[in-house]
Amino acid sequence: ALLHNRVHASSLLHIGCMRAVVDCKLDATNRLVRGDKLCKRSYKERASQGTHNVARCASRKPVRKLPEYKPHRVQQSQIRRAENLWREGSFKEAESIFEKHLEQNADDIKAWIMFAQFQKKPRLHDSEQITHRIRPGEVSSSDVLVSPESVYRSRTVLYRGLEQNRDAPPEERAPLIQTLGLLEFTNGHEMLGSSLIEVAVHEYASLRPVLSWRRIRQVRKTQILANPERVQAMRKSVLARFATSLN
Repeated sequence: ALLHNRVHASSLLHIGCMRAVVDCKLDATNRLVRGDKLCKRSYKERASQGTHNVARCASRKPVRKLPEYKPHRVQQSQIRRAENLWREGSFKEAESIFEKHLEQNADDIKAWIMFAQFQKKPRLHDSEQITHRIRPGEVSSSDVLVSPESVYRSRTVLYRGLEQNRDAPPEERAPLIQTLGLLEFTNGHEMLGSSLIEVAVHEYASLRPVLSWRRIRQVRKTQILANPERVQAMRKSVLARFATSLN
C-alpha cells in the first residue's frame, strides 16, 4: 500500500509537471501570436500614417526651385570652333561667337581677354603687315607677331570690356587693365603700358608679381631716371582714368 501510494504520488507529480510545461508552451505561443498581431497592427498604422503624410505633403505648395547656375564662360568647343574659323579666314564668324556671348554676359572678364587675344592675331588673309611690335624698341622672345590693325582691334576690345564693366569691383577690372597694359608695353608704348600695369596692381594686389619682370623693371627704371616728371604725370592721368578706387 505504501509503495502504491508513492507511485500514485509520483504519477500525479509527473502529470503536474507535464501540464506546467504545456501551459508554458501555450503561453509562449500566445505571446508570439499576440506579438505578430501587434507587429502587423503597428505596420498597418505606420503605413496609414505614411499614406496620410504623403497626402498631406502632396497638398502642400511645391517648393520653388532656385534658378540653375550657368557659368558664363566661353566653352572650349566654341573656342576651338573660333580658332578653326580664324585659320580659315572666317574672321566675322569667329568674332560673332564672342560677340554673341559677351552681349549676354558683359561681366565675363575672361571672355573679354580671350576675345582681345584673338583680335591680336594678324589676319594673313587680309595682307596685314606683320611685325613683332608696332614701334621700334626691345623685342623679347615672348613677343608674338602682330600687325597695326590687330593691335588696334585688340585694344578696342579691351577698352570696350573696361567700359562695360566700369562699375565692377576693382579686383575684377584689374585683369583687363593689366592685359591692356601688357599690350601697350610690348608694342612701343612702355610708359603708358607700365603705368597701366601699376594701376592694375593698385586695384588688385595679387597681380604684383608682374612688376618684378626684368623687362618691366628695366623700362620703369630707365623712364624714371630720364624724365621723372613725365612719368609722374602719366601715372596720375592713368590712375584718374582707370582706378575705380579713386573715383
